[in-house]
Amino acid sequence: MELWTDYEGRTVAGEYKLVKLRRSEGRNGFFSTADASGHAAVIRLTEAHYDEEDQLARWRKAAAARQDHEAHLIGIERVGRTELEGVALTYALMEADDAVLAEVLAERPLTVPETLQVALSVSSALAALHARNLVHEHVNADNVLAVGEDVKLRSDCVRECLEDGEFVSAGQVAATRQKDLHDFGTLLLRCLTLESEIKPGNRLPEPFPRIIPAALEGSTSFAKIAAMLTPAPPPPAAVPPAPGAVAAAVNAAAAAEHAPIASSTSRAAHDVPAPIQQSLPLSPDVPRHREDEMDELDPEESTAFPLPKNWAIYTAAALVLLFVVWHFAGGKKAPKPASGIVPESSSSSSSSSASSPAQPVQLEVHHINQPALAATPQPTSASVAAANVAAASAPGWHVIAYTFHRQDQAQSRANAIAAKHPNLHPQVYSPTGGSPWLVSLGGVMNEREAQQLLHAARRDGLPRDTFIRNYRH
Repeated sequence: MELWTDYEGRTVAGEYKLVKLRRSEGRNGFFSTADASGHAAVIRLTEAHYDEEDQLARWRKAAAARQDHEAHLIGIERVGRTELEGVALTYALMEADDAVLAEVLAERPLTVPETLQVALSVSSALAALHARNLVHEHVNADNVLAVGEDVKLRSDCVRECLEDGEFVSAGQVAATRQKDLHDFGTLLLRCLTLESEIKPGNRLPEPFPRIIPAALEGSTSFAKIAAMLTPAPPPPAAVPPAPGAVAAAVNAAAAAEHAPIASSTSRAAHDVPAPIQQSLPLSPDVPRHREDEMDELDPEESTAFPLPKNWAIYTAAALVLLFVVWHFAGGKKAPKPASGIVPESSSSSSSSSASSPAQPVQLEVHHINQPALAATPQPTSASVAAANVAAASAPGWHVIAYTFHRQDQAQSRANAIAAKHPNLHPQVYSPTGGSPWLVSLGGVMNEREAQQLLHAARRDGLPRDTFIRNYRH
């Protein structure tokens, strides 16, 4: 067999041109190529050693695991046999990658968010393999790849691990799977500390103190790890009612105060021959809690300290007043407007109100002309920096070159890039409004523009782990 580099420029399987040798592993060579649609791809060539059928079977099973809704395994598009210069080869056409985790760790450890992404992706991939009786046995940084903004595990090096009752026992299967789990824990430790063993001085951020030691000891599972890595979603935030809804609630409460009460439940309809009606407010000599009207009364009426009979109007009116005060005093930062709730007949006696229906409560708001705004002060350097951060924080596609825990460090790096590469337009960006602070290139753009700028930044000498991501706020 010739050197793998001698194969560059040749065509295999009648359609895949070997553009450039990316790496070699013993009898395996990995070349950049293009698939039938012209998309970038990687093709693995393996010199045949009378094990072609076993090799192809492993690749087909890995491809099936990838197609089983597991997006964190490198896709295998096609496998087969070929021959080049009289040498029998098997080949696997695979999804192209953009970066290798080992190259990133050679320069720096990962941030906590980056390590969380690696943990979620690799644990999901290994769980999918184990569910199909496959094991990886090569879980390390060399085999964790970046494809766009996704992290994926190589799938062309998996093999079947299944108890057969003769050569492979259940204990051997469990031990092999546990090795994948142990290697996964070592991978996460390297991502955070660049070390392969836990040392006394290591302080791991949450949730990794609960994951890494258990993975190294084999006392956990990928299902438990997924639960620790995926926190429960926060409860939905309460939405304040609109002014129109509050006013409608007040009018509805006033109308309900004097409307007849009719039995609305099936139980009450069966218990009495006709609907029972009673006008509000109830007379003092009428029992408040009748057995056949319990479902129609507010639960608060049965407490030790019942609310007043017309509590609905008072409560709704108080809500409206609080909303008006907030809207004009706190919401718009303007002088407090005069507002009030004016009843239709405030001077009527209690006897007349009991005999005549009540009118809906009217809300009157008197607007006061606001004074002219003061002259806008000139922006300071701090306000300009804040404006740049706000402009870069818009949702959309970003090209991320660096990650920092402090905003001033990120701003310093952005200034340094701007001095050397002004065409990249570096900005400080935070998807959360706080740490981590990212150095974004070019601001917000679409995916195609982000891909183009990513390649330009790498050509200008920025780190190979520069990546793009679509941040949605």
